[in-house]
Amino acid sequence: MNSNVNISNIRAVAIDFDRTLTDESFEVTEKVKDYLLEAKKDMVIIIASGRTFDFFKENALLDIGHIFVIENGAQIFINGNPVPASTCPTETQDRISDKIKSELTGELIREKIPFRSGRKIISVKRVYEESVNRIVEGMDVRLEYNVDDIMILPAGMDKGSGVMRAAALAGLDGGIAAVGDAENDVKLFEVADLKGAVANAIPELKVMADFVSEKPYGEGVIEFIEFIKGLP
Repeated sequence: MNSNVNISNIRAVAIDFDRTLTDESFEVTEKVKDYLLEAKKDMVIIIASGRTFDFFKENALLDIGHIFVIENGAQIFINGNPVPASTCPTETQDRISDKIKSELTGELIREKIPFRSGRKIISVKRVYEESVNRIVEGMDVRLEYNVDDIMILPAGMDKGSGVMRAAALAGLDGGIAAVGDAENDVKLFEVADLKGAVANAIPELKVMADFVSEKPYGEGVIEFIEFIKGLP
């Protein structure tokens, strides 16, 4: 816990999506959706995910958060509106990454490695880790792990830096809490003033956490938010 921050001044909570808000079927229950809609009245809800904006739009999930930090920090939407690239301190890096992304996808296709692609992020199953490491060698990218997936991002981009940038652009004051379950939430935890891990989280994240829920997935998120509400 960050001793320099008054934890009773938490004003926002950044929530991972896959296996944190959702269960293994990657769906958010109606109970959790309804809870978030109510929680939005008292605090800023930030969805921090490796998913694309289109995923949240197509699945009618844009109402569960005020801010979406997606593709592991590569894109930000505030109240449904995209943040212009010109506000990003890594704009030049973004332009370079388009070329790198094209090269990466070409190599993955040549090696017949299946992948999912967003605007900046490429996701590959972890079983292809050896091939991915060989392909990206020497490229200005970083690998982020999420259970059985590997995400390939432009160097310097992660959920933590994305959430901090979003908070600054939205003019948020007060502390930020974060809750997650996997390796790609470590960077998010590093910038959070209060950290929560759901019951199904990996051991590394539970060690970092100030609060570990008794229940997994979305019900664990509810526990964490209720814990925040009860802080003195």
